[in-house]
Amino acid sequence: MNVLLPEYYDHFKCIGEDCEDTCCAGWNISIDTETKKKYKSVPTNVIDLQSGIVKDSFKQHEGVCHFLHNNLCRIQLTLGESYLSNTCSTFPRQYKQVDDILELSASPACPEIARLALMNRDGISFQTDTRDVIAMGKMKLNATDEFYTLRALTIGVLQDRRYSISDRLIILTMYFTQKEVYSGDEQQFLNNDFSDVLKKIRPESENQFKLISELIHFLRDEKKDRIRYKECYDEMSTYLNGSFSNYEQAYHDFYKPFMEENEFILENYLVNYAFRNLDYKSLDQFYLMCVYFAVIKYHLIGLAGSRKGLDTDLVIKQIQSFVKRFEHHPATYTVIKHLHKKEFASLRGFVLILKN
Repeated sequence: MNVLLPEYYDHFKCIGEDCEDTCCAGWNISIDTETKKKYKSVPTNVIDLQSGIVKDSFKQHEGVCHFLHNNLCRIQLTLGESYLSNTCSTFPRQYKQVDDILELSASPACPEIARLALMNRDGISFQTDTRDVIAMGKMKLNATDEFYTLRALTIGVLQDRRYSISDRLIILTMYFTQKEVYSGDEQQFLNNDFSDVLKKIRPESENQFKLISELIHFLRDEKKDRIRYKECYDEMSTYLNGSFSNYEQAYHDFYKPFMEENEFILENYLVNYAFRNLDYKSLDQFYLMCVYFAVIKYHLIGLAGSRKGLDTDLVIKQIQSFVKRFEHHPATYTVIKHLHKKEFASLRGFVLILKN
């Protein structure tokens, strides 16, 4: 089978009980039909599986899977890896069949993947190979020429280090919101120098602060927060305390100096996100990526102010816990509807969100 994968993919190995988080908590864990049938044949005196299942998912106790004990899975310990559901045996890996190519990737909701995917200073590169892969739960996409054109443009701009990462997203927003103007000239668009245009854009930092604060309030459901994300949120929120002056000072004094040397982390997050998630059938998919980036940056600014600086461990913790909390909950897509309703789903609206 022909496969396409980012270079970090083959370096992943689950670190199990040494992991600072667990993939068995914080979200609904589904059970596929074949695994559910297999569970019915397991005697209750070996392990009572049916007591821990509700409909097509594992029961949760305070947000943690019924079968998690001392950070280890009782199903795997008792019955072996072959009895894990597709969700459990696959995560954090993701599979997407694009025509005759199987694309392999992984989610930075896993701390180990977050380190592998985001911490490469040279950026994410991709490779092709031929290998046998059992791709459970794979998505399928019948790609058009436009898909490949737009993906090349998106990743090309995201990895263009002539510009800050926020400016790269603004350049892409210019393209996607005026696609009828630029369509067919993507290579020229990619090669253009937008420096003069970007210099003319003045940040609206106070309005940005207010809007992103509102978006976070809109997104959050405290009952779904797990401890790693809650620690980041509480520290950020305590420092900012609704104060734009705190936000502005933290950005200039602590966040910006760190990111001038380490912006590759956010670049890698976005490149990995685009590769995993964008099929270019809807502009809203791109908008959501921009919102996630803006909210992550907001958290990091608050944390930078609180700590009077950032380090890579804290940045990885914040991004990983955010991805786990929000990316994998479909309800977060309603934030784009909220932006449409407020008439911010536009070039001007996203320049406001992105530009500092």
